[in-house]
Amino acid sequence: MKTQFLLLSLSLCLSPFLTNLKAQESPSLSLLPSLPVKKAQVCEVSVLFGGGVSLQQNSTMADFQKLAPDSKLLKGDFSGYQSSSFQSYGANGMFSVLMGIRFGKSDKSAYKANPILRLGFSYLSSNNLASSYYQDQTKRYDTLVSINSGQTYYLDSTTTRSYNMNYRSEQLRLDASLIYRTDPKARWSVYSGIGLNFGMSLSANTEIYYTPYSSTNENSSASYYPYYYPYEQGYTTSSESFRNSTNFGVSSYIPLAVDFRIGKKRPFWQRTHLFLEMRPGVNVSSIPELGTFAKGYFQSSFGIKVNWENQ
Repeated sequence: MKTQFLLLSLSLCLSPFLTNLKAQESPSLSLLPSLPVKKAQVCEVSVLFGGGVSLQQNSTMADFQKLAPDSKLLKGDFSGYQSSSFQSYGANGMFSVLMGIRFGKSDKSAYKANPILRLGFSYLSSNNLASSYYQDQTKRYDTLVSINSGQTYYLDSTTTRSYNMNYRSEQLRLDASLIYRTDPKARWSVYSGIGLNFGMSLSANTEIYYTPYSSTNENSSASYYPYYYPYEQGYTTSSESFRNSTNFGVSSYIPLAVDFRIGKKRPFWQRTHLFLEMRPGVNVSSIPELGTFAKGYFQSSFGIKVNWENQ
């Protein structure tokens, strides 16, 4: 009887303390509320910068005469000029800022791991069109005969005139891509999908370079002749630049990337990712002075991403 009385007295004494302890624990649980699952939610932000190469559109002298109708360098007679036959590649730079959006499940129980919709903008700088023409003219200006061997030497003068033309533009485009990833919680992951961007030029310019190049040479070895005639050359370059009308462009591409999450323990580094992304694709440009052109391209970029979907 005494034991039961002591237990009852102890419980009555401790009950206020236990009640107070539960009241202190309850606020800590309220710090982690269960947030509602939305239809769509921003979960990451990415910044990419890099560059690439693209096949340049085969263009003619007539194209650049349309792009630069006021050019003084392109007013001459080009009937004797030849076009360079090699395939040229244009370098281009890019910079992108994209936000990633994840989607909730239909029952609103959680968010889907895939796909992720990325929306943002891209800045592109590229050499859209290029062309090169040249002409060689050779004239004989002297004939020499060796007094020892009687061998004849011909001294020729060659003048080469070349025109190099480029059409460059800088564009700002809206960029959208839908990507599918492997496990986003893993340290390493890969992703791919499909992307599209479109926009207009901030600036478009045509550049023309004219270079006359002259040289003198012997068409037979001069080592047998008692007098030495050196190889001579000289050139000066003239250039022009013209501003063109606003052009438009659209590209479709396939993003291919490797993603690395930097940290394992610290929350900030757990959210931070580094990735390499490649984009093979097709670009279509609409140039008011000429028309519409399509070409393939390949971009490679380095990026940094902050992702908070798993935090």
